[in-house]
Amino acid sequence: MGRMTVSERISWLGLDTADEESGLLLFAAADQGLSGLDLPQFETTLTRGARNGAIGGAQWTGAAVLQQRLIALTNDALLNLRQAMKPRPRPDDEQPLTFEGFAFPDEHRLYVRPSLCQFRLTASATLGQVYVVDCAWTSTDGLVYSEEQAVETFGTVTPVTSATFEVANDGLDVGQAGRAIEVRITAQTTLTSPSVRFDHEDDTFELVTFSGLTMTAGQVLTVRDDLLPRVGSQIVSGYVRTSTDVASGSRHGRLWQLPPGASDVTVTAASGTFSGFVKTRSVW
Repeated sequence: MGRMTVSERISWLGLDTADEESGLLLFAAADQGLSGLDLPQFETTLTRGARNGAIGGAQWTGAAVLQQRLIALTNDALLNLRQAMKPRPRPDDEQPLTFEGFAFPDEHRLYVRPSLCQFRLTASATLGQVYVVDCAWTSTDGLVYSEEQAVETFGTVTPVTSATFEVANDGLDVGQAGRAIEVRITAQTTLTSPSVRFDHEDDTFELVTFSGLTMTAGQVLTVRDDLLPRVGSQIVSGYVRTSTDVASGSRHGRLWQLPPGASDVTVTAASGTFSGFVKTRSVW
């Protein structure tokens, strides 16, 4: 039994294996480490059917399951970990698990729910207060995001009527609004029908217009992880109209995407001035 290198760490709900005060270490051995960063098993519509799916058809992957054996060095560390790993029954209640190393440069995150926290309270473990804990987390989208967000601000010095700038996804997978893209628009005067458009290198685009929405000075429009646009605490999804390269004026079309490479972003409104920011994460 040994420890991972110093550059390898994971952090979950404030418990960080690189923080001595957490009392947690990564368990490392020849056949032990963080698993689940590879691709989950592929499934098809014909799996277990004709030729066991070899003919083809729709294909997808199941949820990603991350597994890591941890060492708790004290009773308090064990109980804190046990508390953090309690079930989160709501499917949308995924929280960021951050990690560093494991073939990925810098810090990255996945959005997960805990699915396993297993340990044995043997006499020797209890006496020595050293516990081996098998932990697992399930990630619905299975995507790895950069921990650091790139931020593009507009109108912070002088409010604007429109703003155009470039954002980039340095990863290899397509990010979606919410986890990969966060939008905030603050009305500086009465603002009507704000809109945000993403244009991509492959000539695809997503234009989201909050048609008919009127904001008074100081009100803030946000689109964050849960994909529910809000002005303050009020949900305003009824105002959303989306147009893309394949459809226009939809109330239920796709929101912004962030494919690998650069994308041009345009923020504007039918009338009024505003400030705000767009935050993005690269995706693998």
